[in-house]
Amino acid sequence: MKSSHKSKEDEIWEGLYPRVLFLIKTNKWAWQSVGAVFGLGGGILSIIAAIALPIIASWLMPSDSIPFLKRISSVFLILCLPLLILGAHCLDLLEKKSSALSSL
Repeated sequence: MKSSHKSKEDEIWEGLYPRVLFLIKTNKWAWQSVGAVFGLGGGILSIIAAIALPIIASWLMPSDSIPFLKRISSVFLILCLPLLILGAHCLDLLEKKSSALSSL
């Protein structure tokens, strides 16, 4: 019986969205992979920033600067949707590209 020795990080990434990871790893520097990573990562980070920015600002800053930061938070929240759409579109293109290569 063979046992594979994988690090915990590899096990976590293989458990989370294995198809996405496979598509990005097989086409590392294709523009579709870069767009998928940028879109999905940027979309998730913008959601986190939109939630965390007003909370942290209310603790650390005077109350007169909070409306400006709430506007920035709204921009991050609006920006997340186009970024996630871009990432999903690039993943679709990667999937079409890999299925076209496998059919050859």
